[in-house]
Amino acid sequence: VLDPESVSAVLDSDPSNGNTREPLLKLIQMMRSLSFERRPQMSFRYGFFDDLHEDIGQSVFKPPNQFSFFSGDYTPSGVFNVAELVAPEAQLMSMGNIVRFTNGIFDFIHHGLAYGHQSRGFAPFYKQIGDVGDKSSSVGVLTYEPSADINTAIDDLATLLTAGRLSEENR
Repeated sequence: VLDPESVSAVLDSDPSNGNTREPLLKLIQMMRSLSFERRPQMSFRYGFFDDLHEDIGQSVFKPPNQFSFFSGDYTPSGVFNVAELVAPEAQLMSMGNIVRFTNGIFDFIHHGLAYGHQSRGFAPFYKQIGDVGDKSSSVGVLTYEPSADINTAIDDLATLLTAGRLSEENR
């Protein structure tokens, strides 16, 4: 993953390089990278990822038809269309889905995996928003502890969440 070719800045401007990850896979990758742990005393009442479709465009075991969540030949407008490249996963990227996904990740980090009815995030993370850090009603939490040194913590998170591709200006 950290091969020099895969982290080269020159490749970032090449539209045929890289890929878009499905929202559900992004969520699972984040949970694995930041060491999600389910609390054994809490049960999943509604299923782990129920009803994500309306919020991020994808949910487990509920594709809109028998083929997939997206068309295999979907081409977004812009550079991809001009280069005649396909990006099927990009079909799930509406502005609403992106905002809800980002809000859901924020709530998940600060409140854990919890249920309720007034979240800014996606369905399984719905809960009454309380104080940041209140994870008392969550069924699971991210257990990753960053280093006390901010530069080391940023380097670790860049490796865990972006495979080392976080540019210097974004650090």
